[in-house]
Amino acid sequence: MINFFKKIVNIKNMWLFLSIGLIIVLVLFYFSILPNFSKLNDISNEVRIMNSEMQKKAEKITLEDFLVILNQYEEKQKVFNDTVLSNNRRLELITALEDNASLYNVEQKINFRDITAIEGTNYYVSELQIWISGDFNNSLRYLDNLEKLPFYINIDDIKISSKQDENNSNFIDVVISSKIYWQ
Repeated sequence: MINFFKKIVNIKNMWLFLSIGLIIVLVLFYFSILPNFSKLNDISNEVRIMNSEMQKKAEKITLEDFLVILNQYEEKQKVFNDTVLSNNRRLELITALEDNASLYNVEQKINFRDITAIEGTNYYVSELQIWISGDFNNSLRYLDNLEKLPFYINIDDIKISSKQDENNSNFIDVVISSKIYWQ
């Protein structure tokens, strides 16, 4: 008889344990998983809407529109190619820099480094260092005109130091570290 009661108690405990476990699972499902289903549904609807909008935009672009856009990029590429120096225009660059220095009465030293290829393109890059020394105002005019030259010079660093001569005139030394691009 005692064995019979132990079996009933064990069966009741087992049903109690299973029912409590089922209640915990249902509570977790209700409070954590169910709200996320509505969020997933909202996100799915947004993706469908965005997809339909993108398809409408893609259908609106005609071949003529595409050719106009392509021509604009080709014009920009031509301007870029004109500013990027060809290797045989190095003398033209040096002459322009020297003319700029003599125009503003500053001393100038130019130093080119090795030309290295830019991987995956037909362009090359070279480090260019320009040292100028002169009157403060003339040096600023030189720098302003340097920006207006028809060459693409990417300035990495400028170091400016001041000094005075025997006439108490303000002079500055400017060291420009830059890169210049070649084709």
